[in-house]
Amino acid sequence: MRSDDKGKRFDLIAPNLGSFSHGSPVYYRGFEAGRIVGFGLAEDNRSVDVQIFIDAPYDELVHTNSQFWNVSGIEVSLDADGMSVQTESLISIIEGGIAFDTPEDLVKAPTAEDGARFPLFENFEEVEESQFRVAERFILYFDGSVRGLSVGAPVEVRGVKVGEVVDVTVELNRETLDLRAPVLVSLEQGRLKSIGEQPRDTASYLQTLIDAGFRAQLQSGSLITGALLVSLDFYPDEPAVLVGGDDRYLEIPTIPSELEQLTASVSGVLDTLASLPLRELIEDMRTTVQSANAVISSPELRRSLASLDSSLAQMDDILGVVDEEAEPLLQSLRRTSDAAGEAAVQAEKTLASADSMIGENSQLRYDLAEMLAQLAEAARSIRVLTEYLEAHPEALISGKRGER
Repeated sequence: MRSDDKGKRFDLIAPNLGSFSHGSPVYYRGFEAGRIVGFGLAEDNRSVDVQIFIDAPYDELVHTNSQFWNVSGIEVSLDADGMSVQTESLISIIEGGIAFDTPEDLVKAPTAEDGARFPLFENFEEVEESQFRVAERFILYFDGSVRGLSVGAPVEVRGVKVGEVVDVTVELNRETLDLRAPVLVSLEQGRLKSIGEQPRDTASYLQTLIDAGFRAQLQSGSLITGALLVSLDFYPDEPAVLVGGDDRYLEIPTIPSELEQLTASVSGVLDTLASLPLRELIEDMRTTVQSANAVISSPELRRSLASLDSSLAQMDDILGVVDEEAEPLLQSLRRTSDAAGEAAVQAEKTLASADSMIGENSQLRYDLAEMLAQLAEAARSIRVLTEYLEAHPEALISGKRGER
């Protein structure tokens, strides 16, 4: 590979080197898209790290969910249809080779960055069987019972399986005598898709999720068998408690199961009840009830109630009399008001007739005018009194409002 070659370099992790060599081709749907530029033993000393270089523009066809597999040699299969022989090219038979492709997915994965790492499958059949089973292991610590959780139990995110339980053990802290259950889980990277920019560092990415409330919780997988599963979801209100007991795996914090939370809640209520001075409270309630009974049954209260009842009865009788007597009185007042009004009108007529016969400055004329004014005022006063009594007949007893 020359320094001016355009393209990207990627790392492939393989279980063994196989028949690869420097310069072995890398194919994309039959086209030679790149080559192997190096290989060596991986850091874990159990797998092989194969470096490849994909030339432009084929490097843009490598996405974060692309799959690589070995196409070295000849693949021979025998089934009901007979024998089939497959090979990528004559060169791959001699020098070995690798092929890659990108599956169609619900969410289009972004283009892989230079230096990205991928697993290298033994053949295409292994790719089909794997179904994105590129897994990474994490450790969880549960303080409560894990009865019903077994190896192979599913790990789910909102009902979608993203992994499985690999191992379940129990640890005892000799100093505190506390028991805890470490649970090793395997999460399939392809099952939990990340939208947007893809993280290159799993540890920092996981820490971002934990800061956002990513937690593990045991949930019931079957009410009949009592089997449990591990559920992963976001609980931002739950604190992240990390044990940090095994540095080999990244740790995901856990929260109590729903049953444990219910048990703790009931226990808290019982503890609160137990701490209350129930005997004193009951005795105070008994004393209060006895005091109330004494007040209710006292002769003073009974006499007061009887006196109040008698007063109300008398008031009702008085109001009845007022209702009976008020109407005749009001009719009489109306007749008086009408008569006074008629007298005033008649006086005005008389005064008008006498204008021609009585002197303008005579005493008689003055007396007639004064009488006419008094009659008009009397008629007005009687009319006002009548209207008020019609609206407030009780004033015959209590007097006009605002007066004592």
